Amino acid sequence: MSELAKAAGMSTATAYRHFQSLEEVAQAYLIRTMTTLRDFSVERSETGTELLRVISRYWINIVQEHGGVLVQIRSRRGFYDRLQQRVVSTELGFEARRRALVGVLAEHGLPASMLDDAAMLYNTMFDPRDIIDLITLRGLKPDSAAQVLVSAFIGALQGWHLGLATPSTHQNQR
Repeated sequence: MSELAKAAGMSTATAYRHFQSLEEVAQAYLIRTMTTLRDFSVERSETGTELLRVISRYWINIVQEHGGVLVQIRSRRGFYDRLQQRVVSTELGFEARRRALVGVLAEHGLPASMLDDAAMLYNTMFDPRDIIDLITLRGLKPDSAAQVLVSAFIGALQGWHLGLATPSTHQNQR
């Protein structure tokens, strides 16, 4: 906390007046970031897959700018748990993508009941660590990374639905 206070140009005591721990600082930062994403998404006129592409490209911009911090503050808890426990940053991210995800599900003939699953898959596939790798190590341009990830996400949604709809035959193959 003392290093953070020094970087912010304040005393450690002043920093502790605002935040009790580094975890609180990280959550405040994440809430601000996800609020920015949510505010961006609600202002957009696009729908469905096109809206998802625009939001995803914006998310990639955020990751490029703040990726190192976002990677460090990834939660140890799973997405469904955070959503169920109403973690503010998770709810904001969900709200930022909700309209796009509902549209993608409808466009691809997938049930609206898959919304939470779609949000979890998106959260998994658009992990800042992997976005950074796609751009820096794989050499994809941000627009290409967004296109590839959105296409893969739609394929994953379709596979998820198929997996849920198909009775498991693996149990009988021993």
